[in-house]
Amino acid sequence: MLENLIKKVFGSQSDKEIKKILPLVEKINSLNLELENISDGEIIQKSEQFRSVIAKKVDSARKDALEKFSDIDQQKKTYSFSRA
Repeated sequence: MLENLIKKVFGSQSDKEIKKILPLVEKINSLNLELENISDGEIIQKSEQFRSVIAKKVDSARKDALEKFSDIDQQKKTYSFSRA
């Protein structure tokens, strides 16, 4: 009896989990409705745009990483030279 009262006041663990993910489910459902109204050509165009954006971000990240490694290599050479 006390357990039922606590569940009514605070809700069960399942209720809490459902409340937590419900906004995500609603967003997915709304996106699904949008996608149902898009033509195949538009989907292909969007896919190409996404690929382009992703490729640019990957290239940028790759350049940043190479610059950092280059700086580290230069610091190692400087440190090794100064210790010799």
